[in-house]
Amino acid sequence: MAFTKEKCLQREVEVEIEGMDKAGNFIGWLWIDNVNLSLLLVKEGFASVYVTAERSPHFRSLQLAESEAKERKAKIWANYVEPVDEDSVPDTEDRTINYVSVIITEVRPDLSFYAQRIDKGPLLEELMTEMREEFSNNPPVPGSFTAKKGDVCVAKFVDGQWYRAKVEKISHDAVSIIYIDYGNREVTKMVNLATLPLSFRGEPYAFEYSLACVQLSKDADFKQEAIRSFAEETQEQTLLMNVEYKVGNQQFVTLQNADTKEDIGRNLIADGLLIVEPRKERRLQKLVVEYKNAQEAAKKKRLNMWEYGDFLEDDANEFGYQRT
Repeated sequence: MAFTKEKCLQREVEVEIEGMDKAGNFIGWLWIDNVNLSLLLVKEGFASVYVTAERSPHFRSLQLAESEAKERKAKIWANYVEPVDEDSVPDTEDRTINYVSVIITEVRPDLSFYAQRIDKGPLLEELMTEMREEFSNNPPVPGSFTAKKGDVCVAKFVDGQWYRAKVEKISHDAVSIIYIDYGNREVTKMVNLATLPLSFRGEPYAFEYSLACVQLSKDADFKQEAIRSFAEETQEQTLLMNVEYKVGNQQFVTLQNADTKEDIGRNLIADGLLIVEPRKERRLQKLVVEYKNAQEAAKKKRLNMWEYGDFLEDDANEFGYQRT
């Protein structure tokens, strides 16, 4: 409470309303100097992420903040012990390798990304062909569709074509959507949305993933450089993806270039652009050691974030990193 008072009292704030509970209380987000208070409380260890947050566009950021707070044993997590997931792969088993071929369609500012499976490509092409034929023959009447948050509909993209989309937020006539088969987001107008015919409904063709066993630098410049390098290294490339573990509903994966078999995450670590996350699962230790060796080599060469030495050793408390 004292932390919240210090941040909010006598301060100008912005409130973003998402809904209302049964008692008539508003549900939403409070922003202070463009900082989400909920995210700040979770990051500092004063709060945990509630299950209903999964429906929010801020869920991924909240999830990562909670994981970081748990690692630091901050506040409410001081005596926290990670529960054993009975459905997870036992630590005594070897790492499971089951590569699937994918292409990346969208890279997010937190280095999460959306990927499509190569073997599903023909089905997506067939869907798009049929949708274009349908909307060419029966164009939607502008203004005939009123979207609600959470609706799956169709949206007209800048190329003039219609694509399947999900409504994430509505603010007057501005509608925030995600194109569910590609992962890209945009803010559009209600008039550019239409009802999705039943025959075109079904699972999306793009899903969100994150790189396993790595963390972004807290430095904004190196963070952007890591995201840029990742996008450049994966653009229009066939990649081999293996799911290593899950945190909540988020799948964490390793990626290999299908031709060279080089590990994308390891390459970024070796370039001094990513930090190794010290996962404790036994089945991941060989991978973690390989990543740590690449990180040590980058430190010795003083590449990118390591230019001025090993800040993980000297400034762990100041910057919030965990020792590796």
